Amino acid sequence: MAECGLLALRITKSARKDLVDLQPKFFKQVMTKILLLAENSRPQDCKQLKGYSGVYRVDQGEYRILYNAIRIPKLIFL
Repeated sequence: MAECGLLALRITKSARKDLVDLQPKFFKQVMTKILLLAENSRPQDCKQLKGYSGVYRVDQGEYRILYNAIRIPKLIFL
């Protein structure tokens, strides 16, 4: 893993299916936001989901991205 602090991304099968089904414009917007999570897993606009430990959401246009950032071994599950 790079020493620059980037996190590895693991995208679940169901999330991959949802991404593939997006229109190209929205796919690009959502993927850009997801890739930014690898640099900063807790951006200013993230909100922790109530009732879930370590699960956050960020909004990208009409879409919400739900994720769980695991620091050891530096993974983000989508």
